[in-house]
Amino acid sequence: MTPAALQRLANAKFRFTYGSNALNLAVTLRRRASEPVELLVTPEDASRWLNAAGLFEEPVRIRESELLELRELRDAIYCIGHAASEQRPPSASDLRLLNQAARRSEALPQLGDDWSVRTLRAGAFNTAIATLARDAIAIFGSDSERSLLRTCEQSDCGGLFLDRSRGERRRWCSMARCGNRAKVAAFRKRQKEERS
Repeated sequence: MTPAALQRLANAKFRFTYGSNALNLAVTLRRRASEPVELLVTPEDASRWLNAAGLFEEPVRIRESELLELRELRDAIYCIGHAASEQRPPSASDLRLLNQAARRSEALPQLGDDWSVRTLRAGAFNTAIATLARDAIAIFGSDSERSLLRTCEQSDCGGLFLDRSRGERRRWCSMARCGNRAKVAAFRKRQKEERS
């Protein structure tokens, strides 16, 4: 793939079609199985993604260290998801990272001397990280949800998605993208074989 094509792909809109925000985050590193394309390159990219995912009401300034934390969580979710889809245990380090992220406080209740309760926000980024981790835990910790977890069959994709199709026979993360590419490749292969 040419550098210009990679840049166009990196600038493409984020996709939210994988069944949950945790899985949508996992595919912000596209084409992991072939030529990875990072969509969360800058802190601004992370802020845009979190905003588009509905985790921020408005864009929030993200620090470089927070971008790295978000990528680490993304990679842990991806690795745990693949372990779940292959029915094998996840790595201890990925579980530790996911569970630490889920423990982040979304809000801190405080008791006043007049018995009033007020809530201190833990910060938009902490809330987003905790929400994403808890979303992943809800999927991975549920037998019924985990049974719907699939890996895209397109050879260069490898994206994770929840198969909520009627017959639960979905093969690609997106029929419009990966499914179409697979069908075009199969058609061309048949044509080539027929000509030979």
